[in-house]
Order: sequence, then C-alpha cells, then structure tokens
Amino acid sequence: MTILPHHFFQIDALDLAPRLLGKFLRRDDVLLQITEVEAYRPNDSACHGRFGITARTAPVFGPGGLAYVYLCYGLHTMLNVVADKEGVGAAVLIRSCAPVSGLKTIQQRRAQLTEKPVLLTGPGKVGQALGISTEWSNHPLYMPGELNCHA
Repeated sequence: MTILPHHFFQIDALDLAPRLLGKFLRRDDVLLQITEVEAYRPNDSACHGRFGITARTAPVFGPGGLAYVYLCYGLHTMLNVVADKEGVGAAVLIRSCAPVSGLKTIQQRRAQLTEKPVLLTGPGKVGQALGISTEWSNHPLYMPGELNCHA
C-alpha cells in the first residue's frame, strides 16, 4: 500500500468523494476501507466553510489532504478529508468504512464485540474506531505519520 500523494486531494470535493471510495485509512494497527462518503462545497448549506474561517473551521480552508475533525452533538468525532486548493473551504466526510485489519482494536475502541457491518456504519463510528479526536484536525493524511490515507 502507498500513501496517497498530496496532489490526489487537490481537486473539487465532488470529484474527490468518489475517488476516495475503496481507499484506505490507517492508524496504528487499524486499517479501514472507505465505503461511503459525502462531499461538501462552500456553497452547500451544510458545509462548515460556508460562513468563513473560524478557529474550528480553519482546517477546511487548508490545502486538500488535511484532516478536518470536529465533534458532532458534543459526542461523535467526525473525520473529513479537506479537498481542493488552499482557501476554498471544502471537504469530504467519511461516512462509513469496512474493517480490513485491527478488528480487536476497533472492537475495543467501539466497545462492541461484533464483526457485523454495523461496527463502522456512521461517521461517528469511524472516528471512534480510529481513536481520533478534534486534535487530529490539520493532520496531513498524505505524509507518513500516525494517520494516513492509502491506495
């Protein structure tokens, strides 16, 4: 497996979203295959970048390939992949994944002993399985490190 290069992410969110399907997210011994995504552009009413840069949304305006992680309802950690060029304010939400390896770690982080698809159906479950927090915002997914996106 190879880490996706920086330029892979430097496209419109609507184009990046389908390209992310089937790709992999790796952290520690956990490897997940991306199975469902949702694109957000600056003109979308649900896009966090629609109102401009704030302390929370600043990563969305970075260059494509950064992680944008936010807390939904104060409970669910949501992983987004920033899309496009710096300053655009677009991202792709990782909605669902399939476990490839690290099942025991995933089950422990999710506090569920199942192998059924429900284990990773939902963006909050993906964030929990990866063991990430909002501190992962701005993390480059295209560089060797603790959280990467692979082909």
